[in-house]
Amino acid sequence: MRAGLAHRALEARLHVMLEKPPAAGLSQVDALVRASAGRTMLATWHSRESAAVDVAAAWLAARQIKAMRLNWREDVRVWHPGQDWLLAAGGFGVFDTAINAFSILTHIMPQPLTLESADLGIPANRQAPMTIDVKAPDIAPDAEYPRLYARFASLIDAGQSDVDARPLTLVADAMMLGSQHAIPTFEF
Repeated sequence: MRAGLAHRALEARLHVMLEKPPAAGLSQVDALVRASAGRTMLATWHSRESAAVDVAAAWLAARQIKAMRLNWREDVRVWHPGQDWLLAAGGFGVFDTAINAFSILTHIMPQPLTLESADLGIPANRQAPMTIDVKAPDIAPDAEYPRLYARFASLIDAGQSDVDARPLTLVADAMMLGSQHAIPTFEF
């Protein structure tokens, strides 16, 4: 649905800002990029706008990274309470949260990332992977969305676009390369 609405907006000669993920598939993102010629399109990754991201990028830039392992902890009950669609096929499941981690990593790592493996625990009564029973840490509020809107306005003023599909590519890789195993049922 998202890609179709974005195409309609682009056909109407409007600028488009899409929150993560920009589309359900990589071919849809490519089609949107082609359709956006002459207009600004911003595929946002709100987690990149967190206060600590630029600090982490600067710290990593001065180091040689030989290996990296990601253990992302985000509680779907806190951020998406009762939203059953999230755990349906095509609902992005944990990748609504893991794509946040992927978006940060692709932004802060000084070299390109290659996904080698993934462990996908899928609840017996759901169709998408997730992690459960982890409490999210308390953090200070960020200004992620105001920064996104300001970025969109500056891109429009400059006549530029920013469409980075690397986080979605890592999601696709995880789904294709990841080992899947059943875990206990999940209810909100």
